[in-house]
Amino acid sequence: MRTSDIQSTNVLSNRPLSQDQDHDLGEVQPKSQRGDVELEQEQSQEQHNEPRLEQYSMLASPSMVHIMHPQVPAYDTRIIHPRFYNRFSMRQFPMSLQKTKLAIGVTSAGRKEGKTMVAANLAVSLSHGYRHKTAIIDLSTSNPELHRIFHVNQGPGISEAFRNDHLELSATAFPELFVLPVGFDLTREDSFQNVIWVTELIDSLKRYFDFIIIDMNSVFPSEQFPLMLAGELDGILSVVDASKTSKHAVRRLNRQLKGAARMGFVLNRIKENE
Repeated sequence: MRTSDIQSTNVLSNRPLSQDQDHDLGEVQPKSQRGDVELEQEQSQEQHNEPRLEQYSMLASPSMVHIMHPQVPAYDTRIIHPRFYNRFSMRQFPMSLQKTKLAIGVTSAGRKEGKTMVAANLAVSLSHGYRHKTAIIDLSTSNPELHRIFHVNQGPGISEAFRNDHLELSATAFPELFVLPVGFDLTREDSFQNVIWVTELIDSLKRYFDFIIIDMNSVFPSEQFPLMLAGELDGILSVVDASKTSKHAVRRLNRQLKGAARMGFVLNRIKENE
């Protein structure tokens, strides 16, 4: 993503979270910049609530899950920002889904519409704002960005997990949010197109996480979009760049996702007065 894209971005939903709750979520200060006493107290609390994923059994091919902790938790503040993640509200989920563990895919009609930024901020909103344990998976193989946004290693990730017996997620600056990066071996298309394996992996992660957010490829070009996987997810959010995406492209997107559980649209780069 280019900086110019981020600066002109405005993710809109019904209301900012600050209007739905009594307080604004605010901005997370990287742990490395906090005072020693505060950091000690937080580390103690995190150890008490630390997810025991290191010994977590999987139904899918990986038999173990490991958590990698970055030395200095950080994130890209150009992309992860309160004015973005405060736009999401759990009230927009149907009541029947609010107490259900969900796997939500985020896609768009074409490239560079802001879907990765939306997926990342949605994950932060769920984990930081609502304290839901959340995992975000990078399946945007055409342009993987989540490892850069959350300042974690690109791998090992999901491509390596396909042939290994364990899965490695990375902790982030947000205590309840973990990243499963795309991995280094992007040539292994079988790991991303094996719908049964990926679906079982996601279902296994639901044992621990409340939400699984999947940053997917754009729907077009269609040969790079995992259509069968989209049909297996609990919901699909489609990102629409209001400044360039045509109505024809949106209709094509709807037709392509006809068999998926479509949750709705996120309008990106829309002017405030529109």
